[in-house]
Amino acid sequence: MAKGYEFISSSIASSGAVGSLSLTSIPSGYASLLLIMSLRSARTNSADDGLKLTFNGETAVTNNNSTFFYGYGNTYSQGYSGESGYLNGDLATANIFSSHEILIPNYTDANTVKPYLAFSTTENNAAGALMDVRAMRWGTSGGAAITRIDIAAATGNNLKQYSSAYLYGIRQS
Repeated sequence: MAKGYEFISSSIASSGAVGSLSLTSIPSGYASLLLIMSLRSARTNSADDGLKLTFNGETAVTNNNSTFFYGYGNTYSQGYSGESGYLNGDLATANIFSSHEILIPNYTDANTVKPYLAFSTTENNAAGALMDVRAMRWGTSGGAAITRIDIAAATGNNLKQYSSAYLYGIRQS
């Protein structure tokens, strides 16, 4: 049972678009991490974009894989990818940001594979919204604890101004 949530850090694109948001120097001492994000991509030719999470600066896509299920309007799909969800692009309703919640249990565990759960929702008042649920895994080099998280659009587009990420530690009772 969780004892409580403690704020660790945040990253906000407060003065314009940025290539990524970074949460660094993540301390040990928690049972799990909870990452809450509000994001929008500068991708101009689509209402959505992929979400790319990178841990500890490791850039190999093969180290971050997911099995996903998503619904869009009255359709759904499932599959496998290296992305961690979806975020709104520029063709989505203006000034609307996607919402994300990512739970990372046992982030300091010595295992070389770290599982995590990702939930994301886009909104587009002109059409349907997309809801995405993913079971993820990150394969580490030598079982390193997660000490850094970088958040970006999978297509390489910038994240729009006011995109934000908040990281919380969950204490075990």
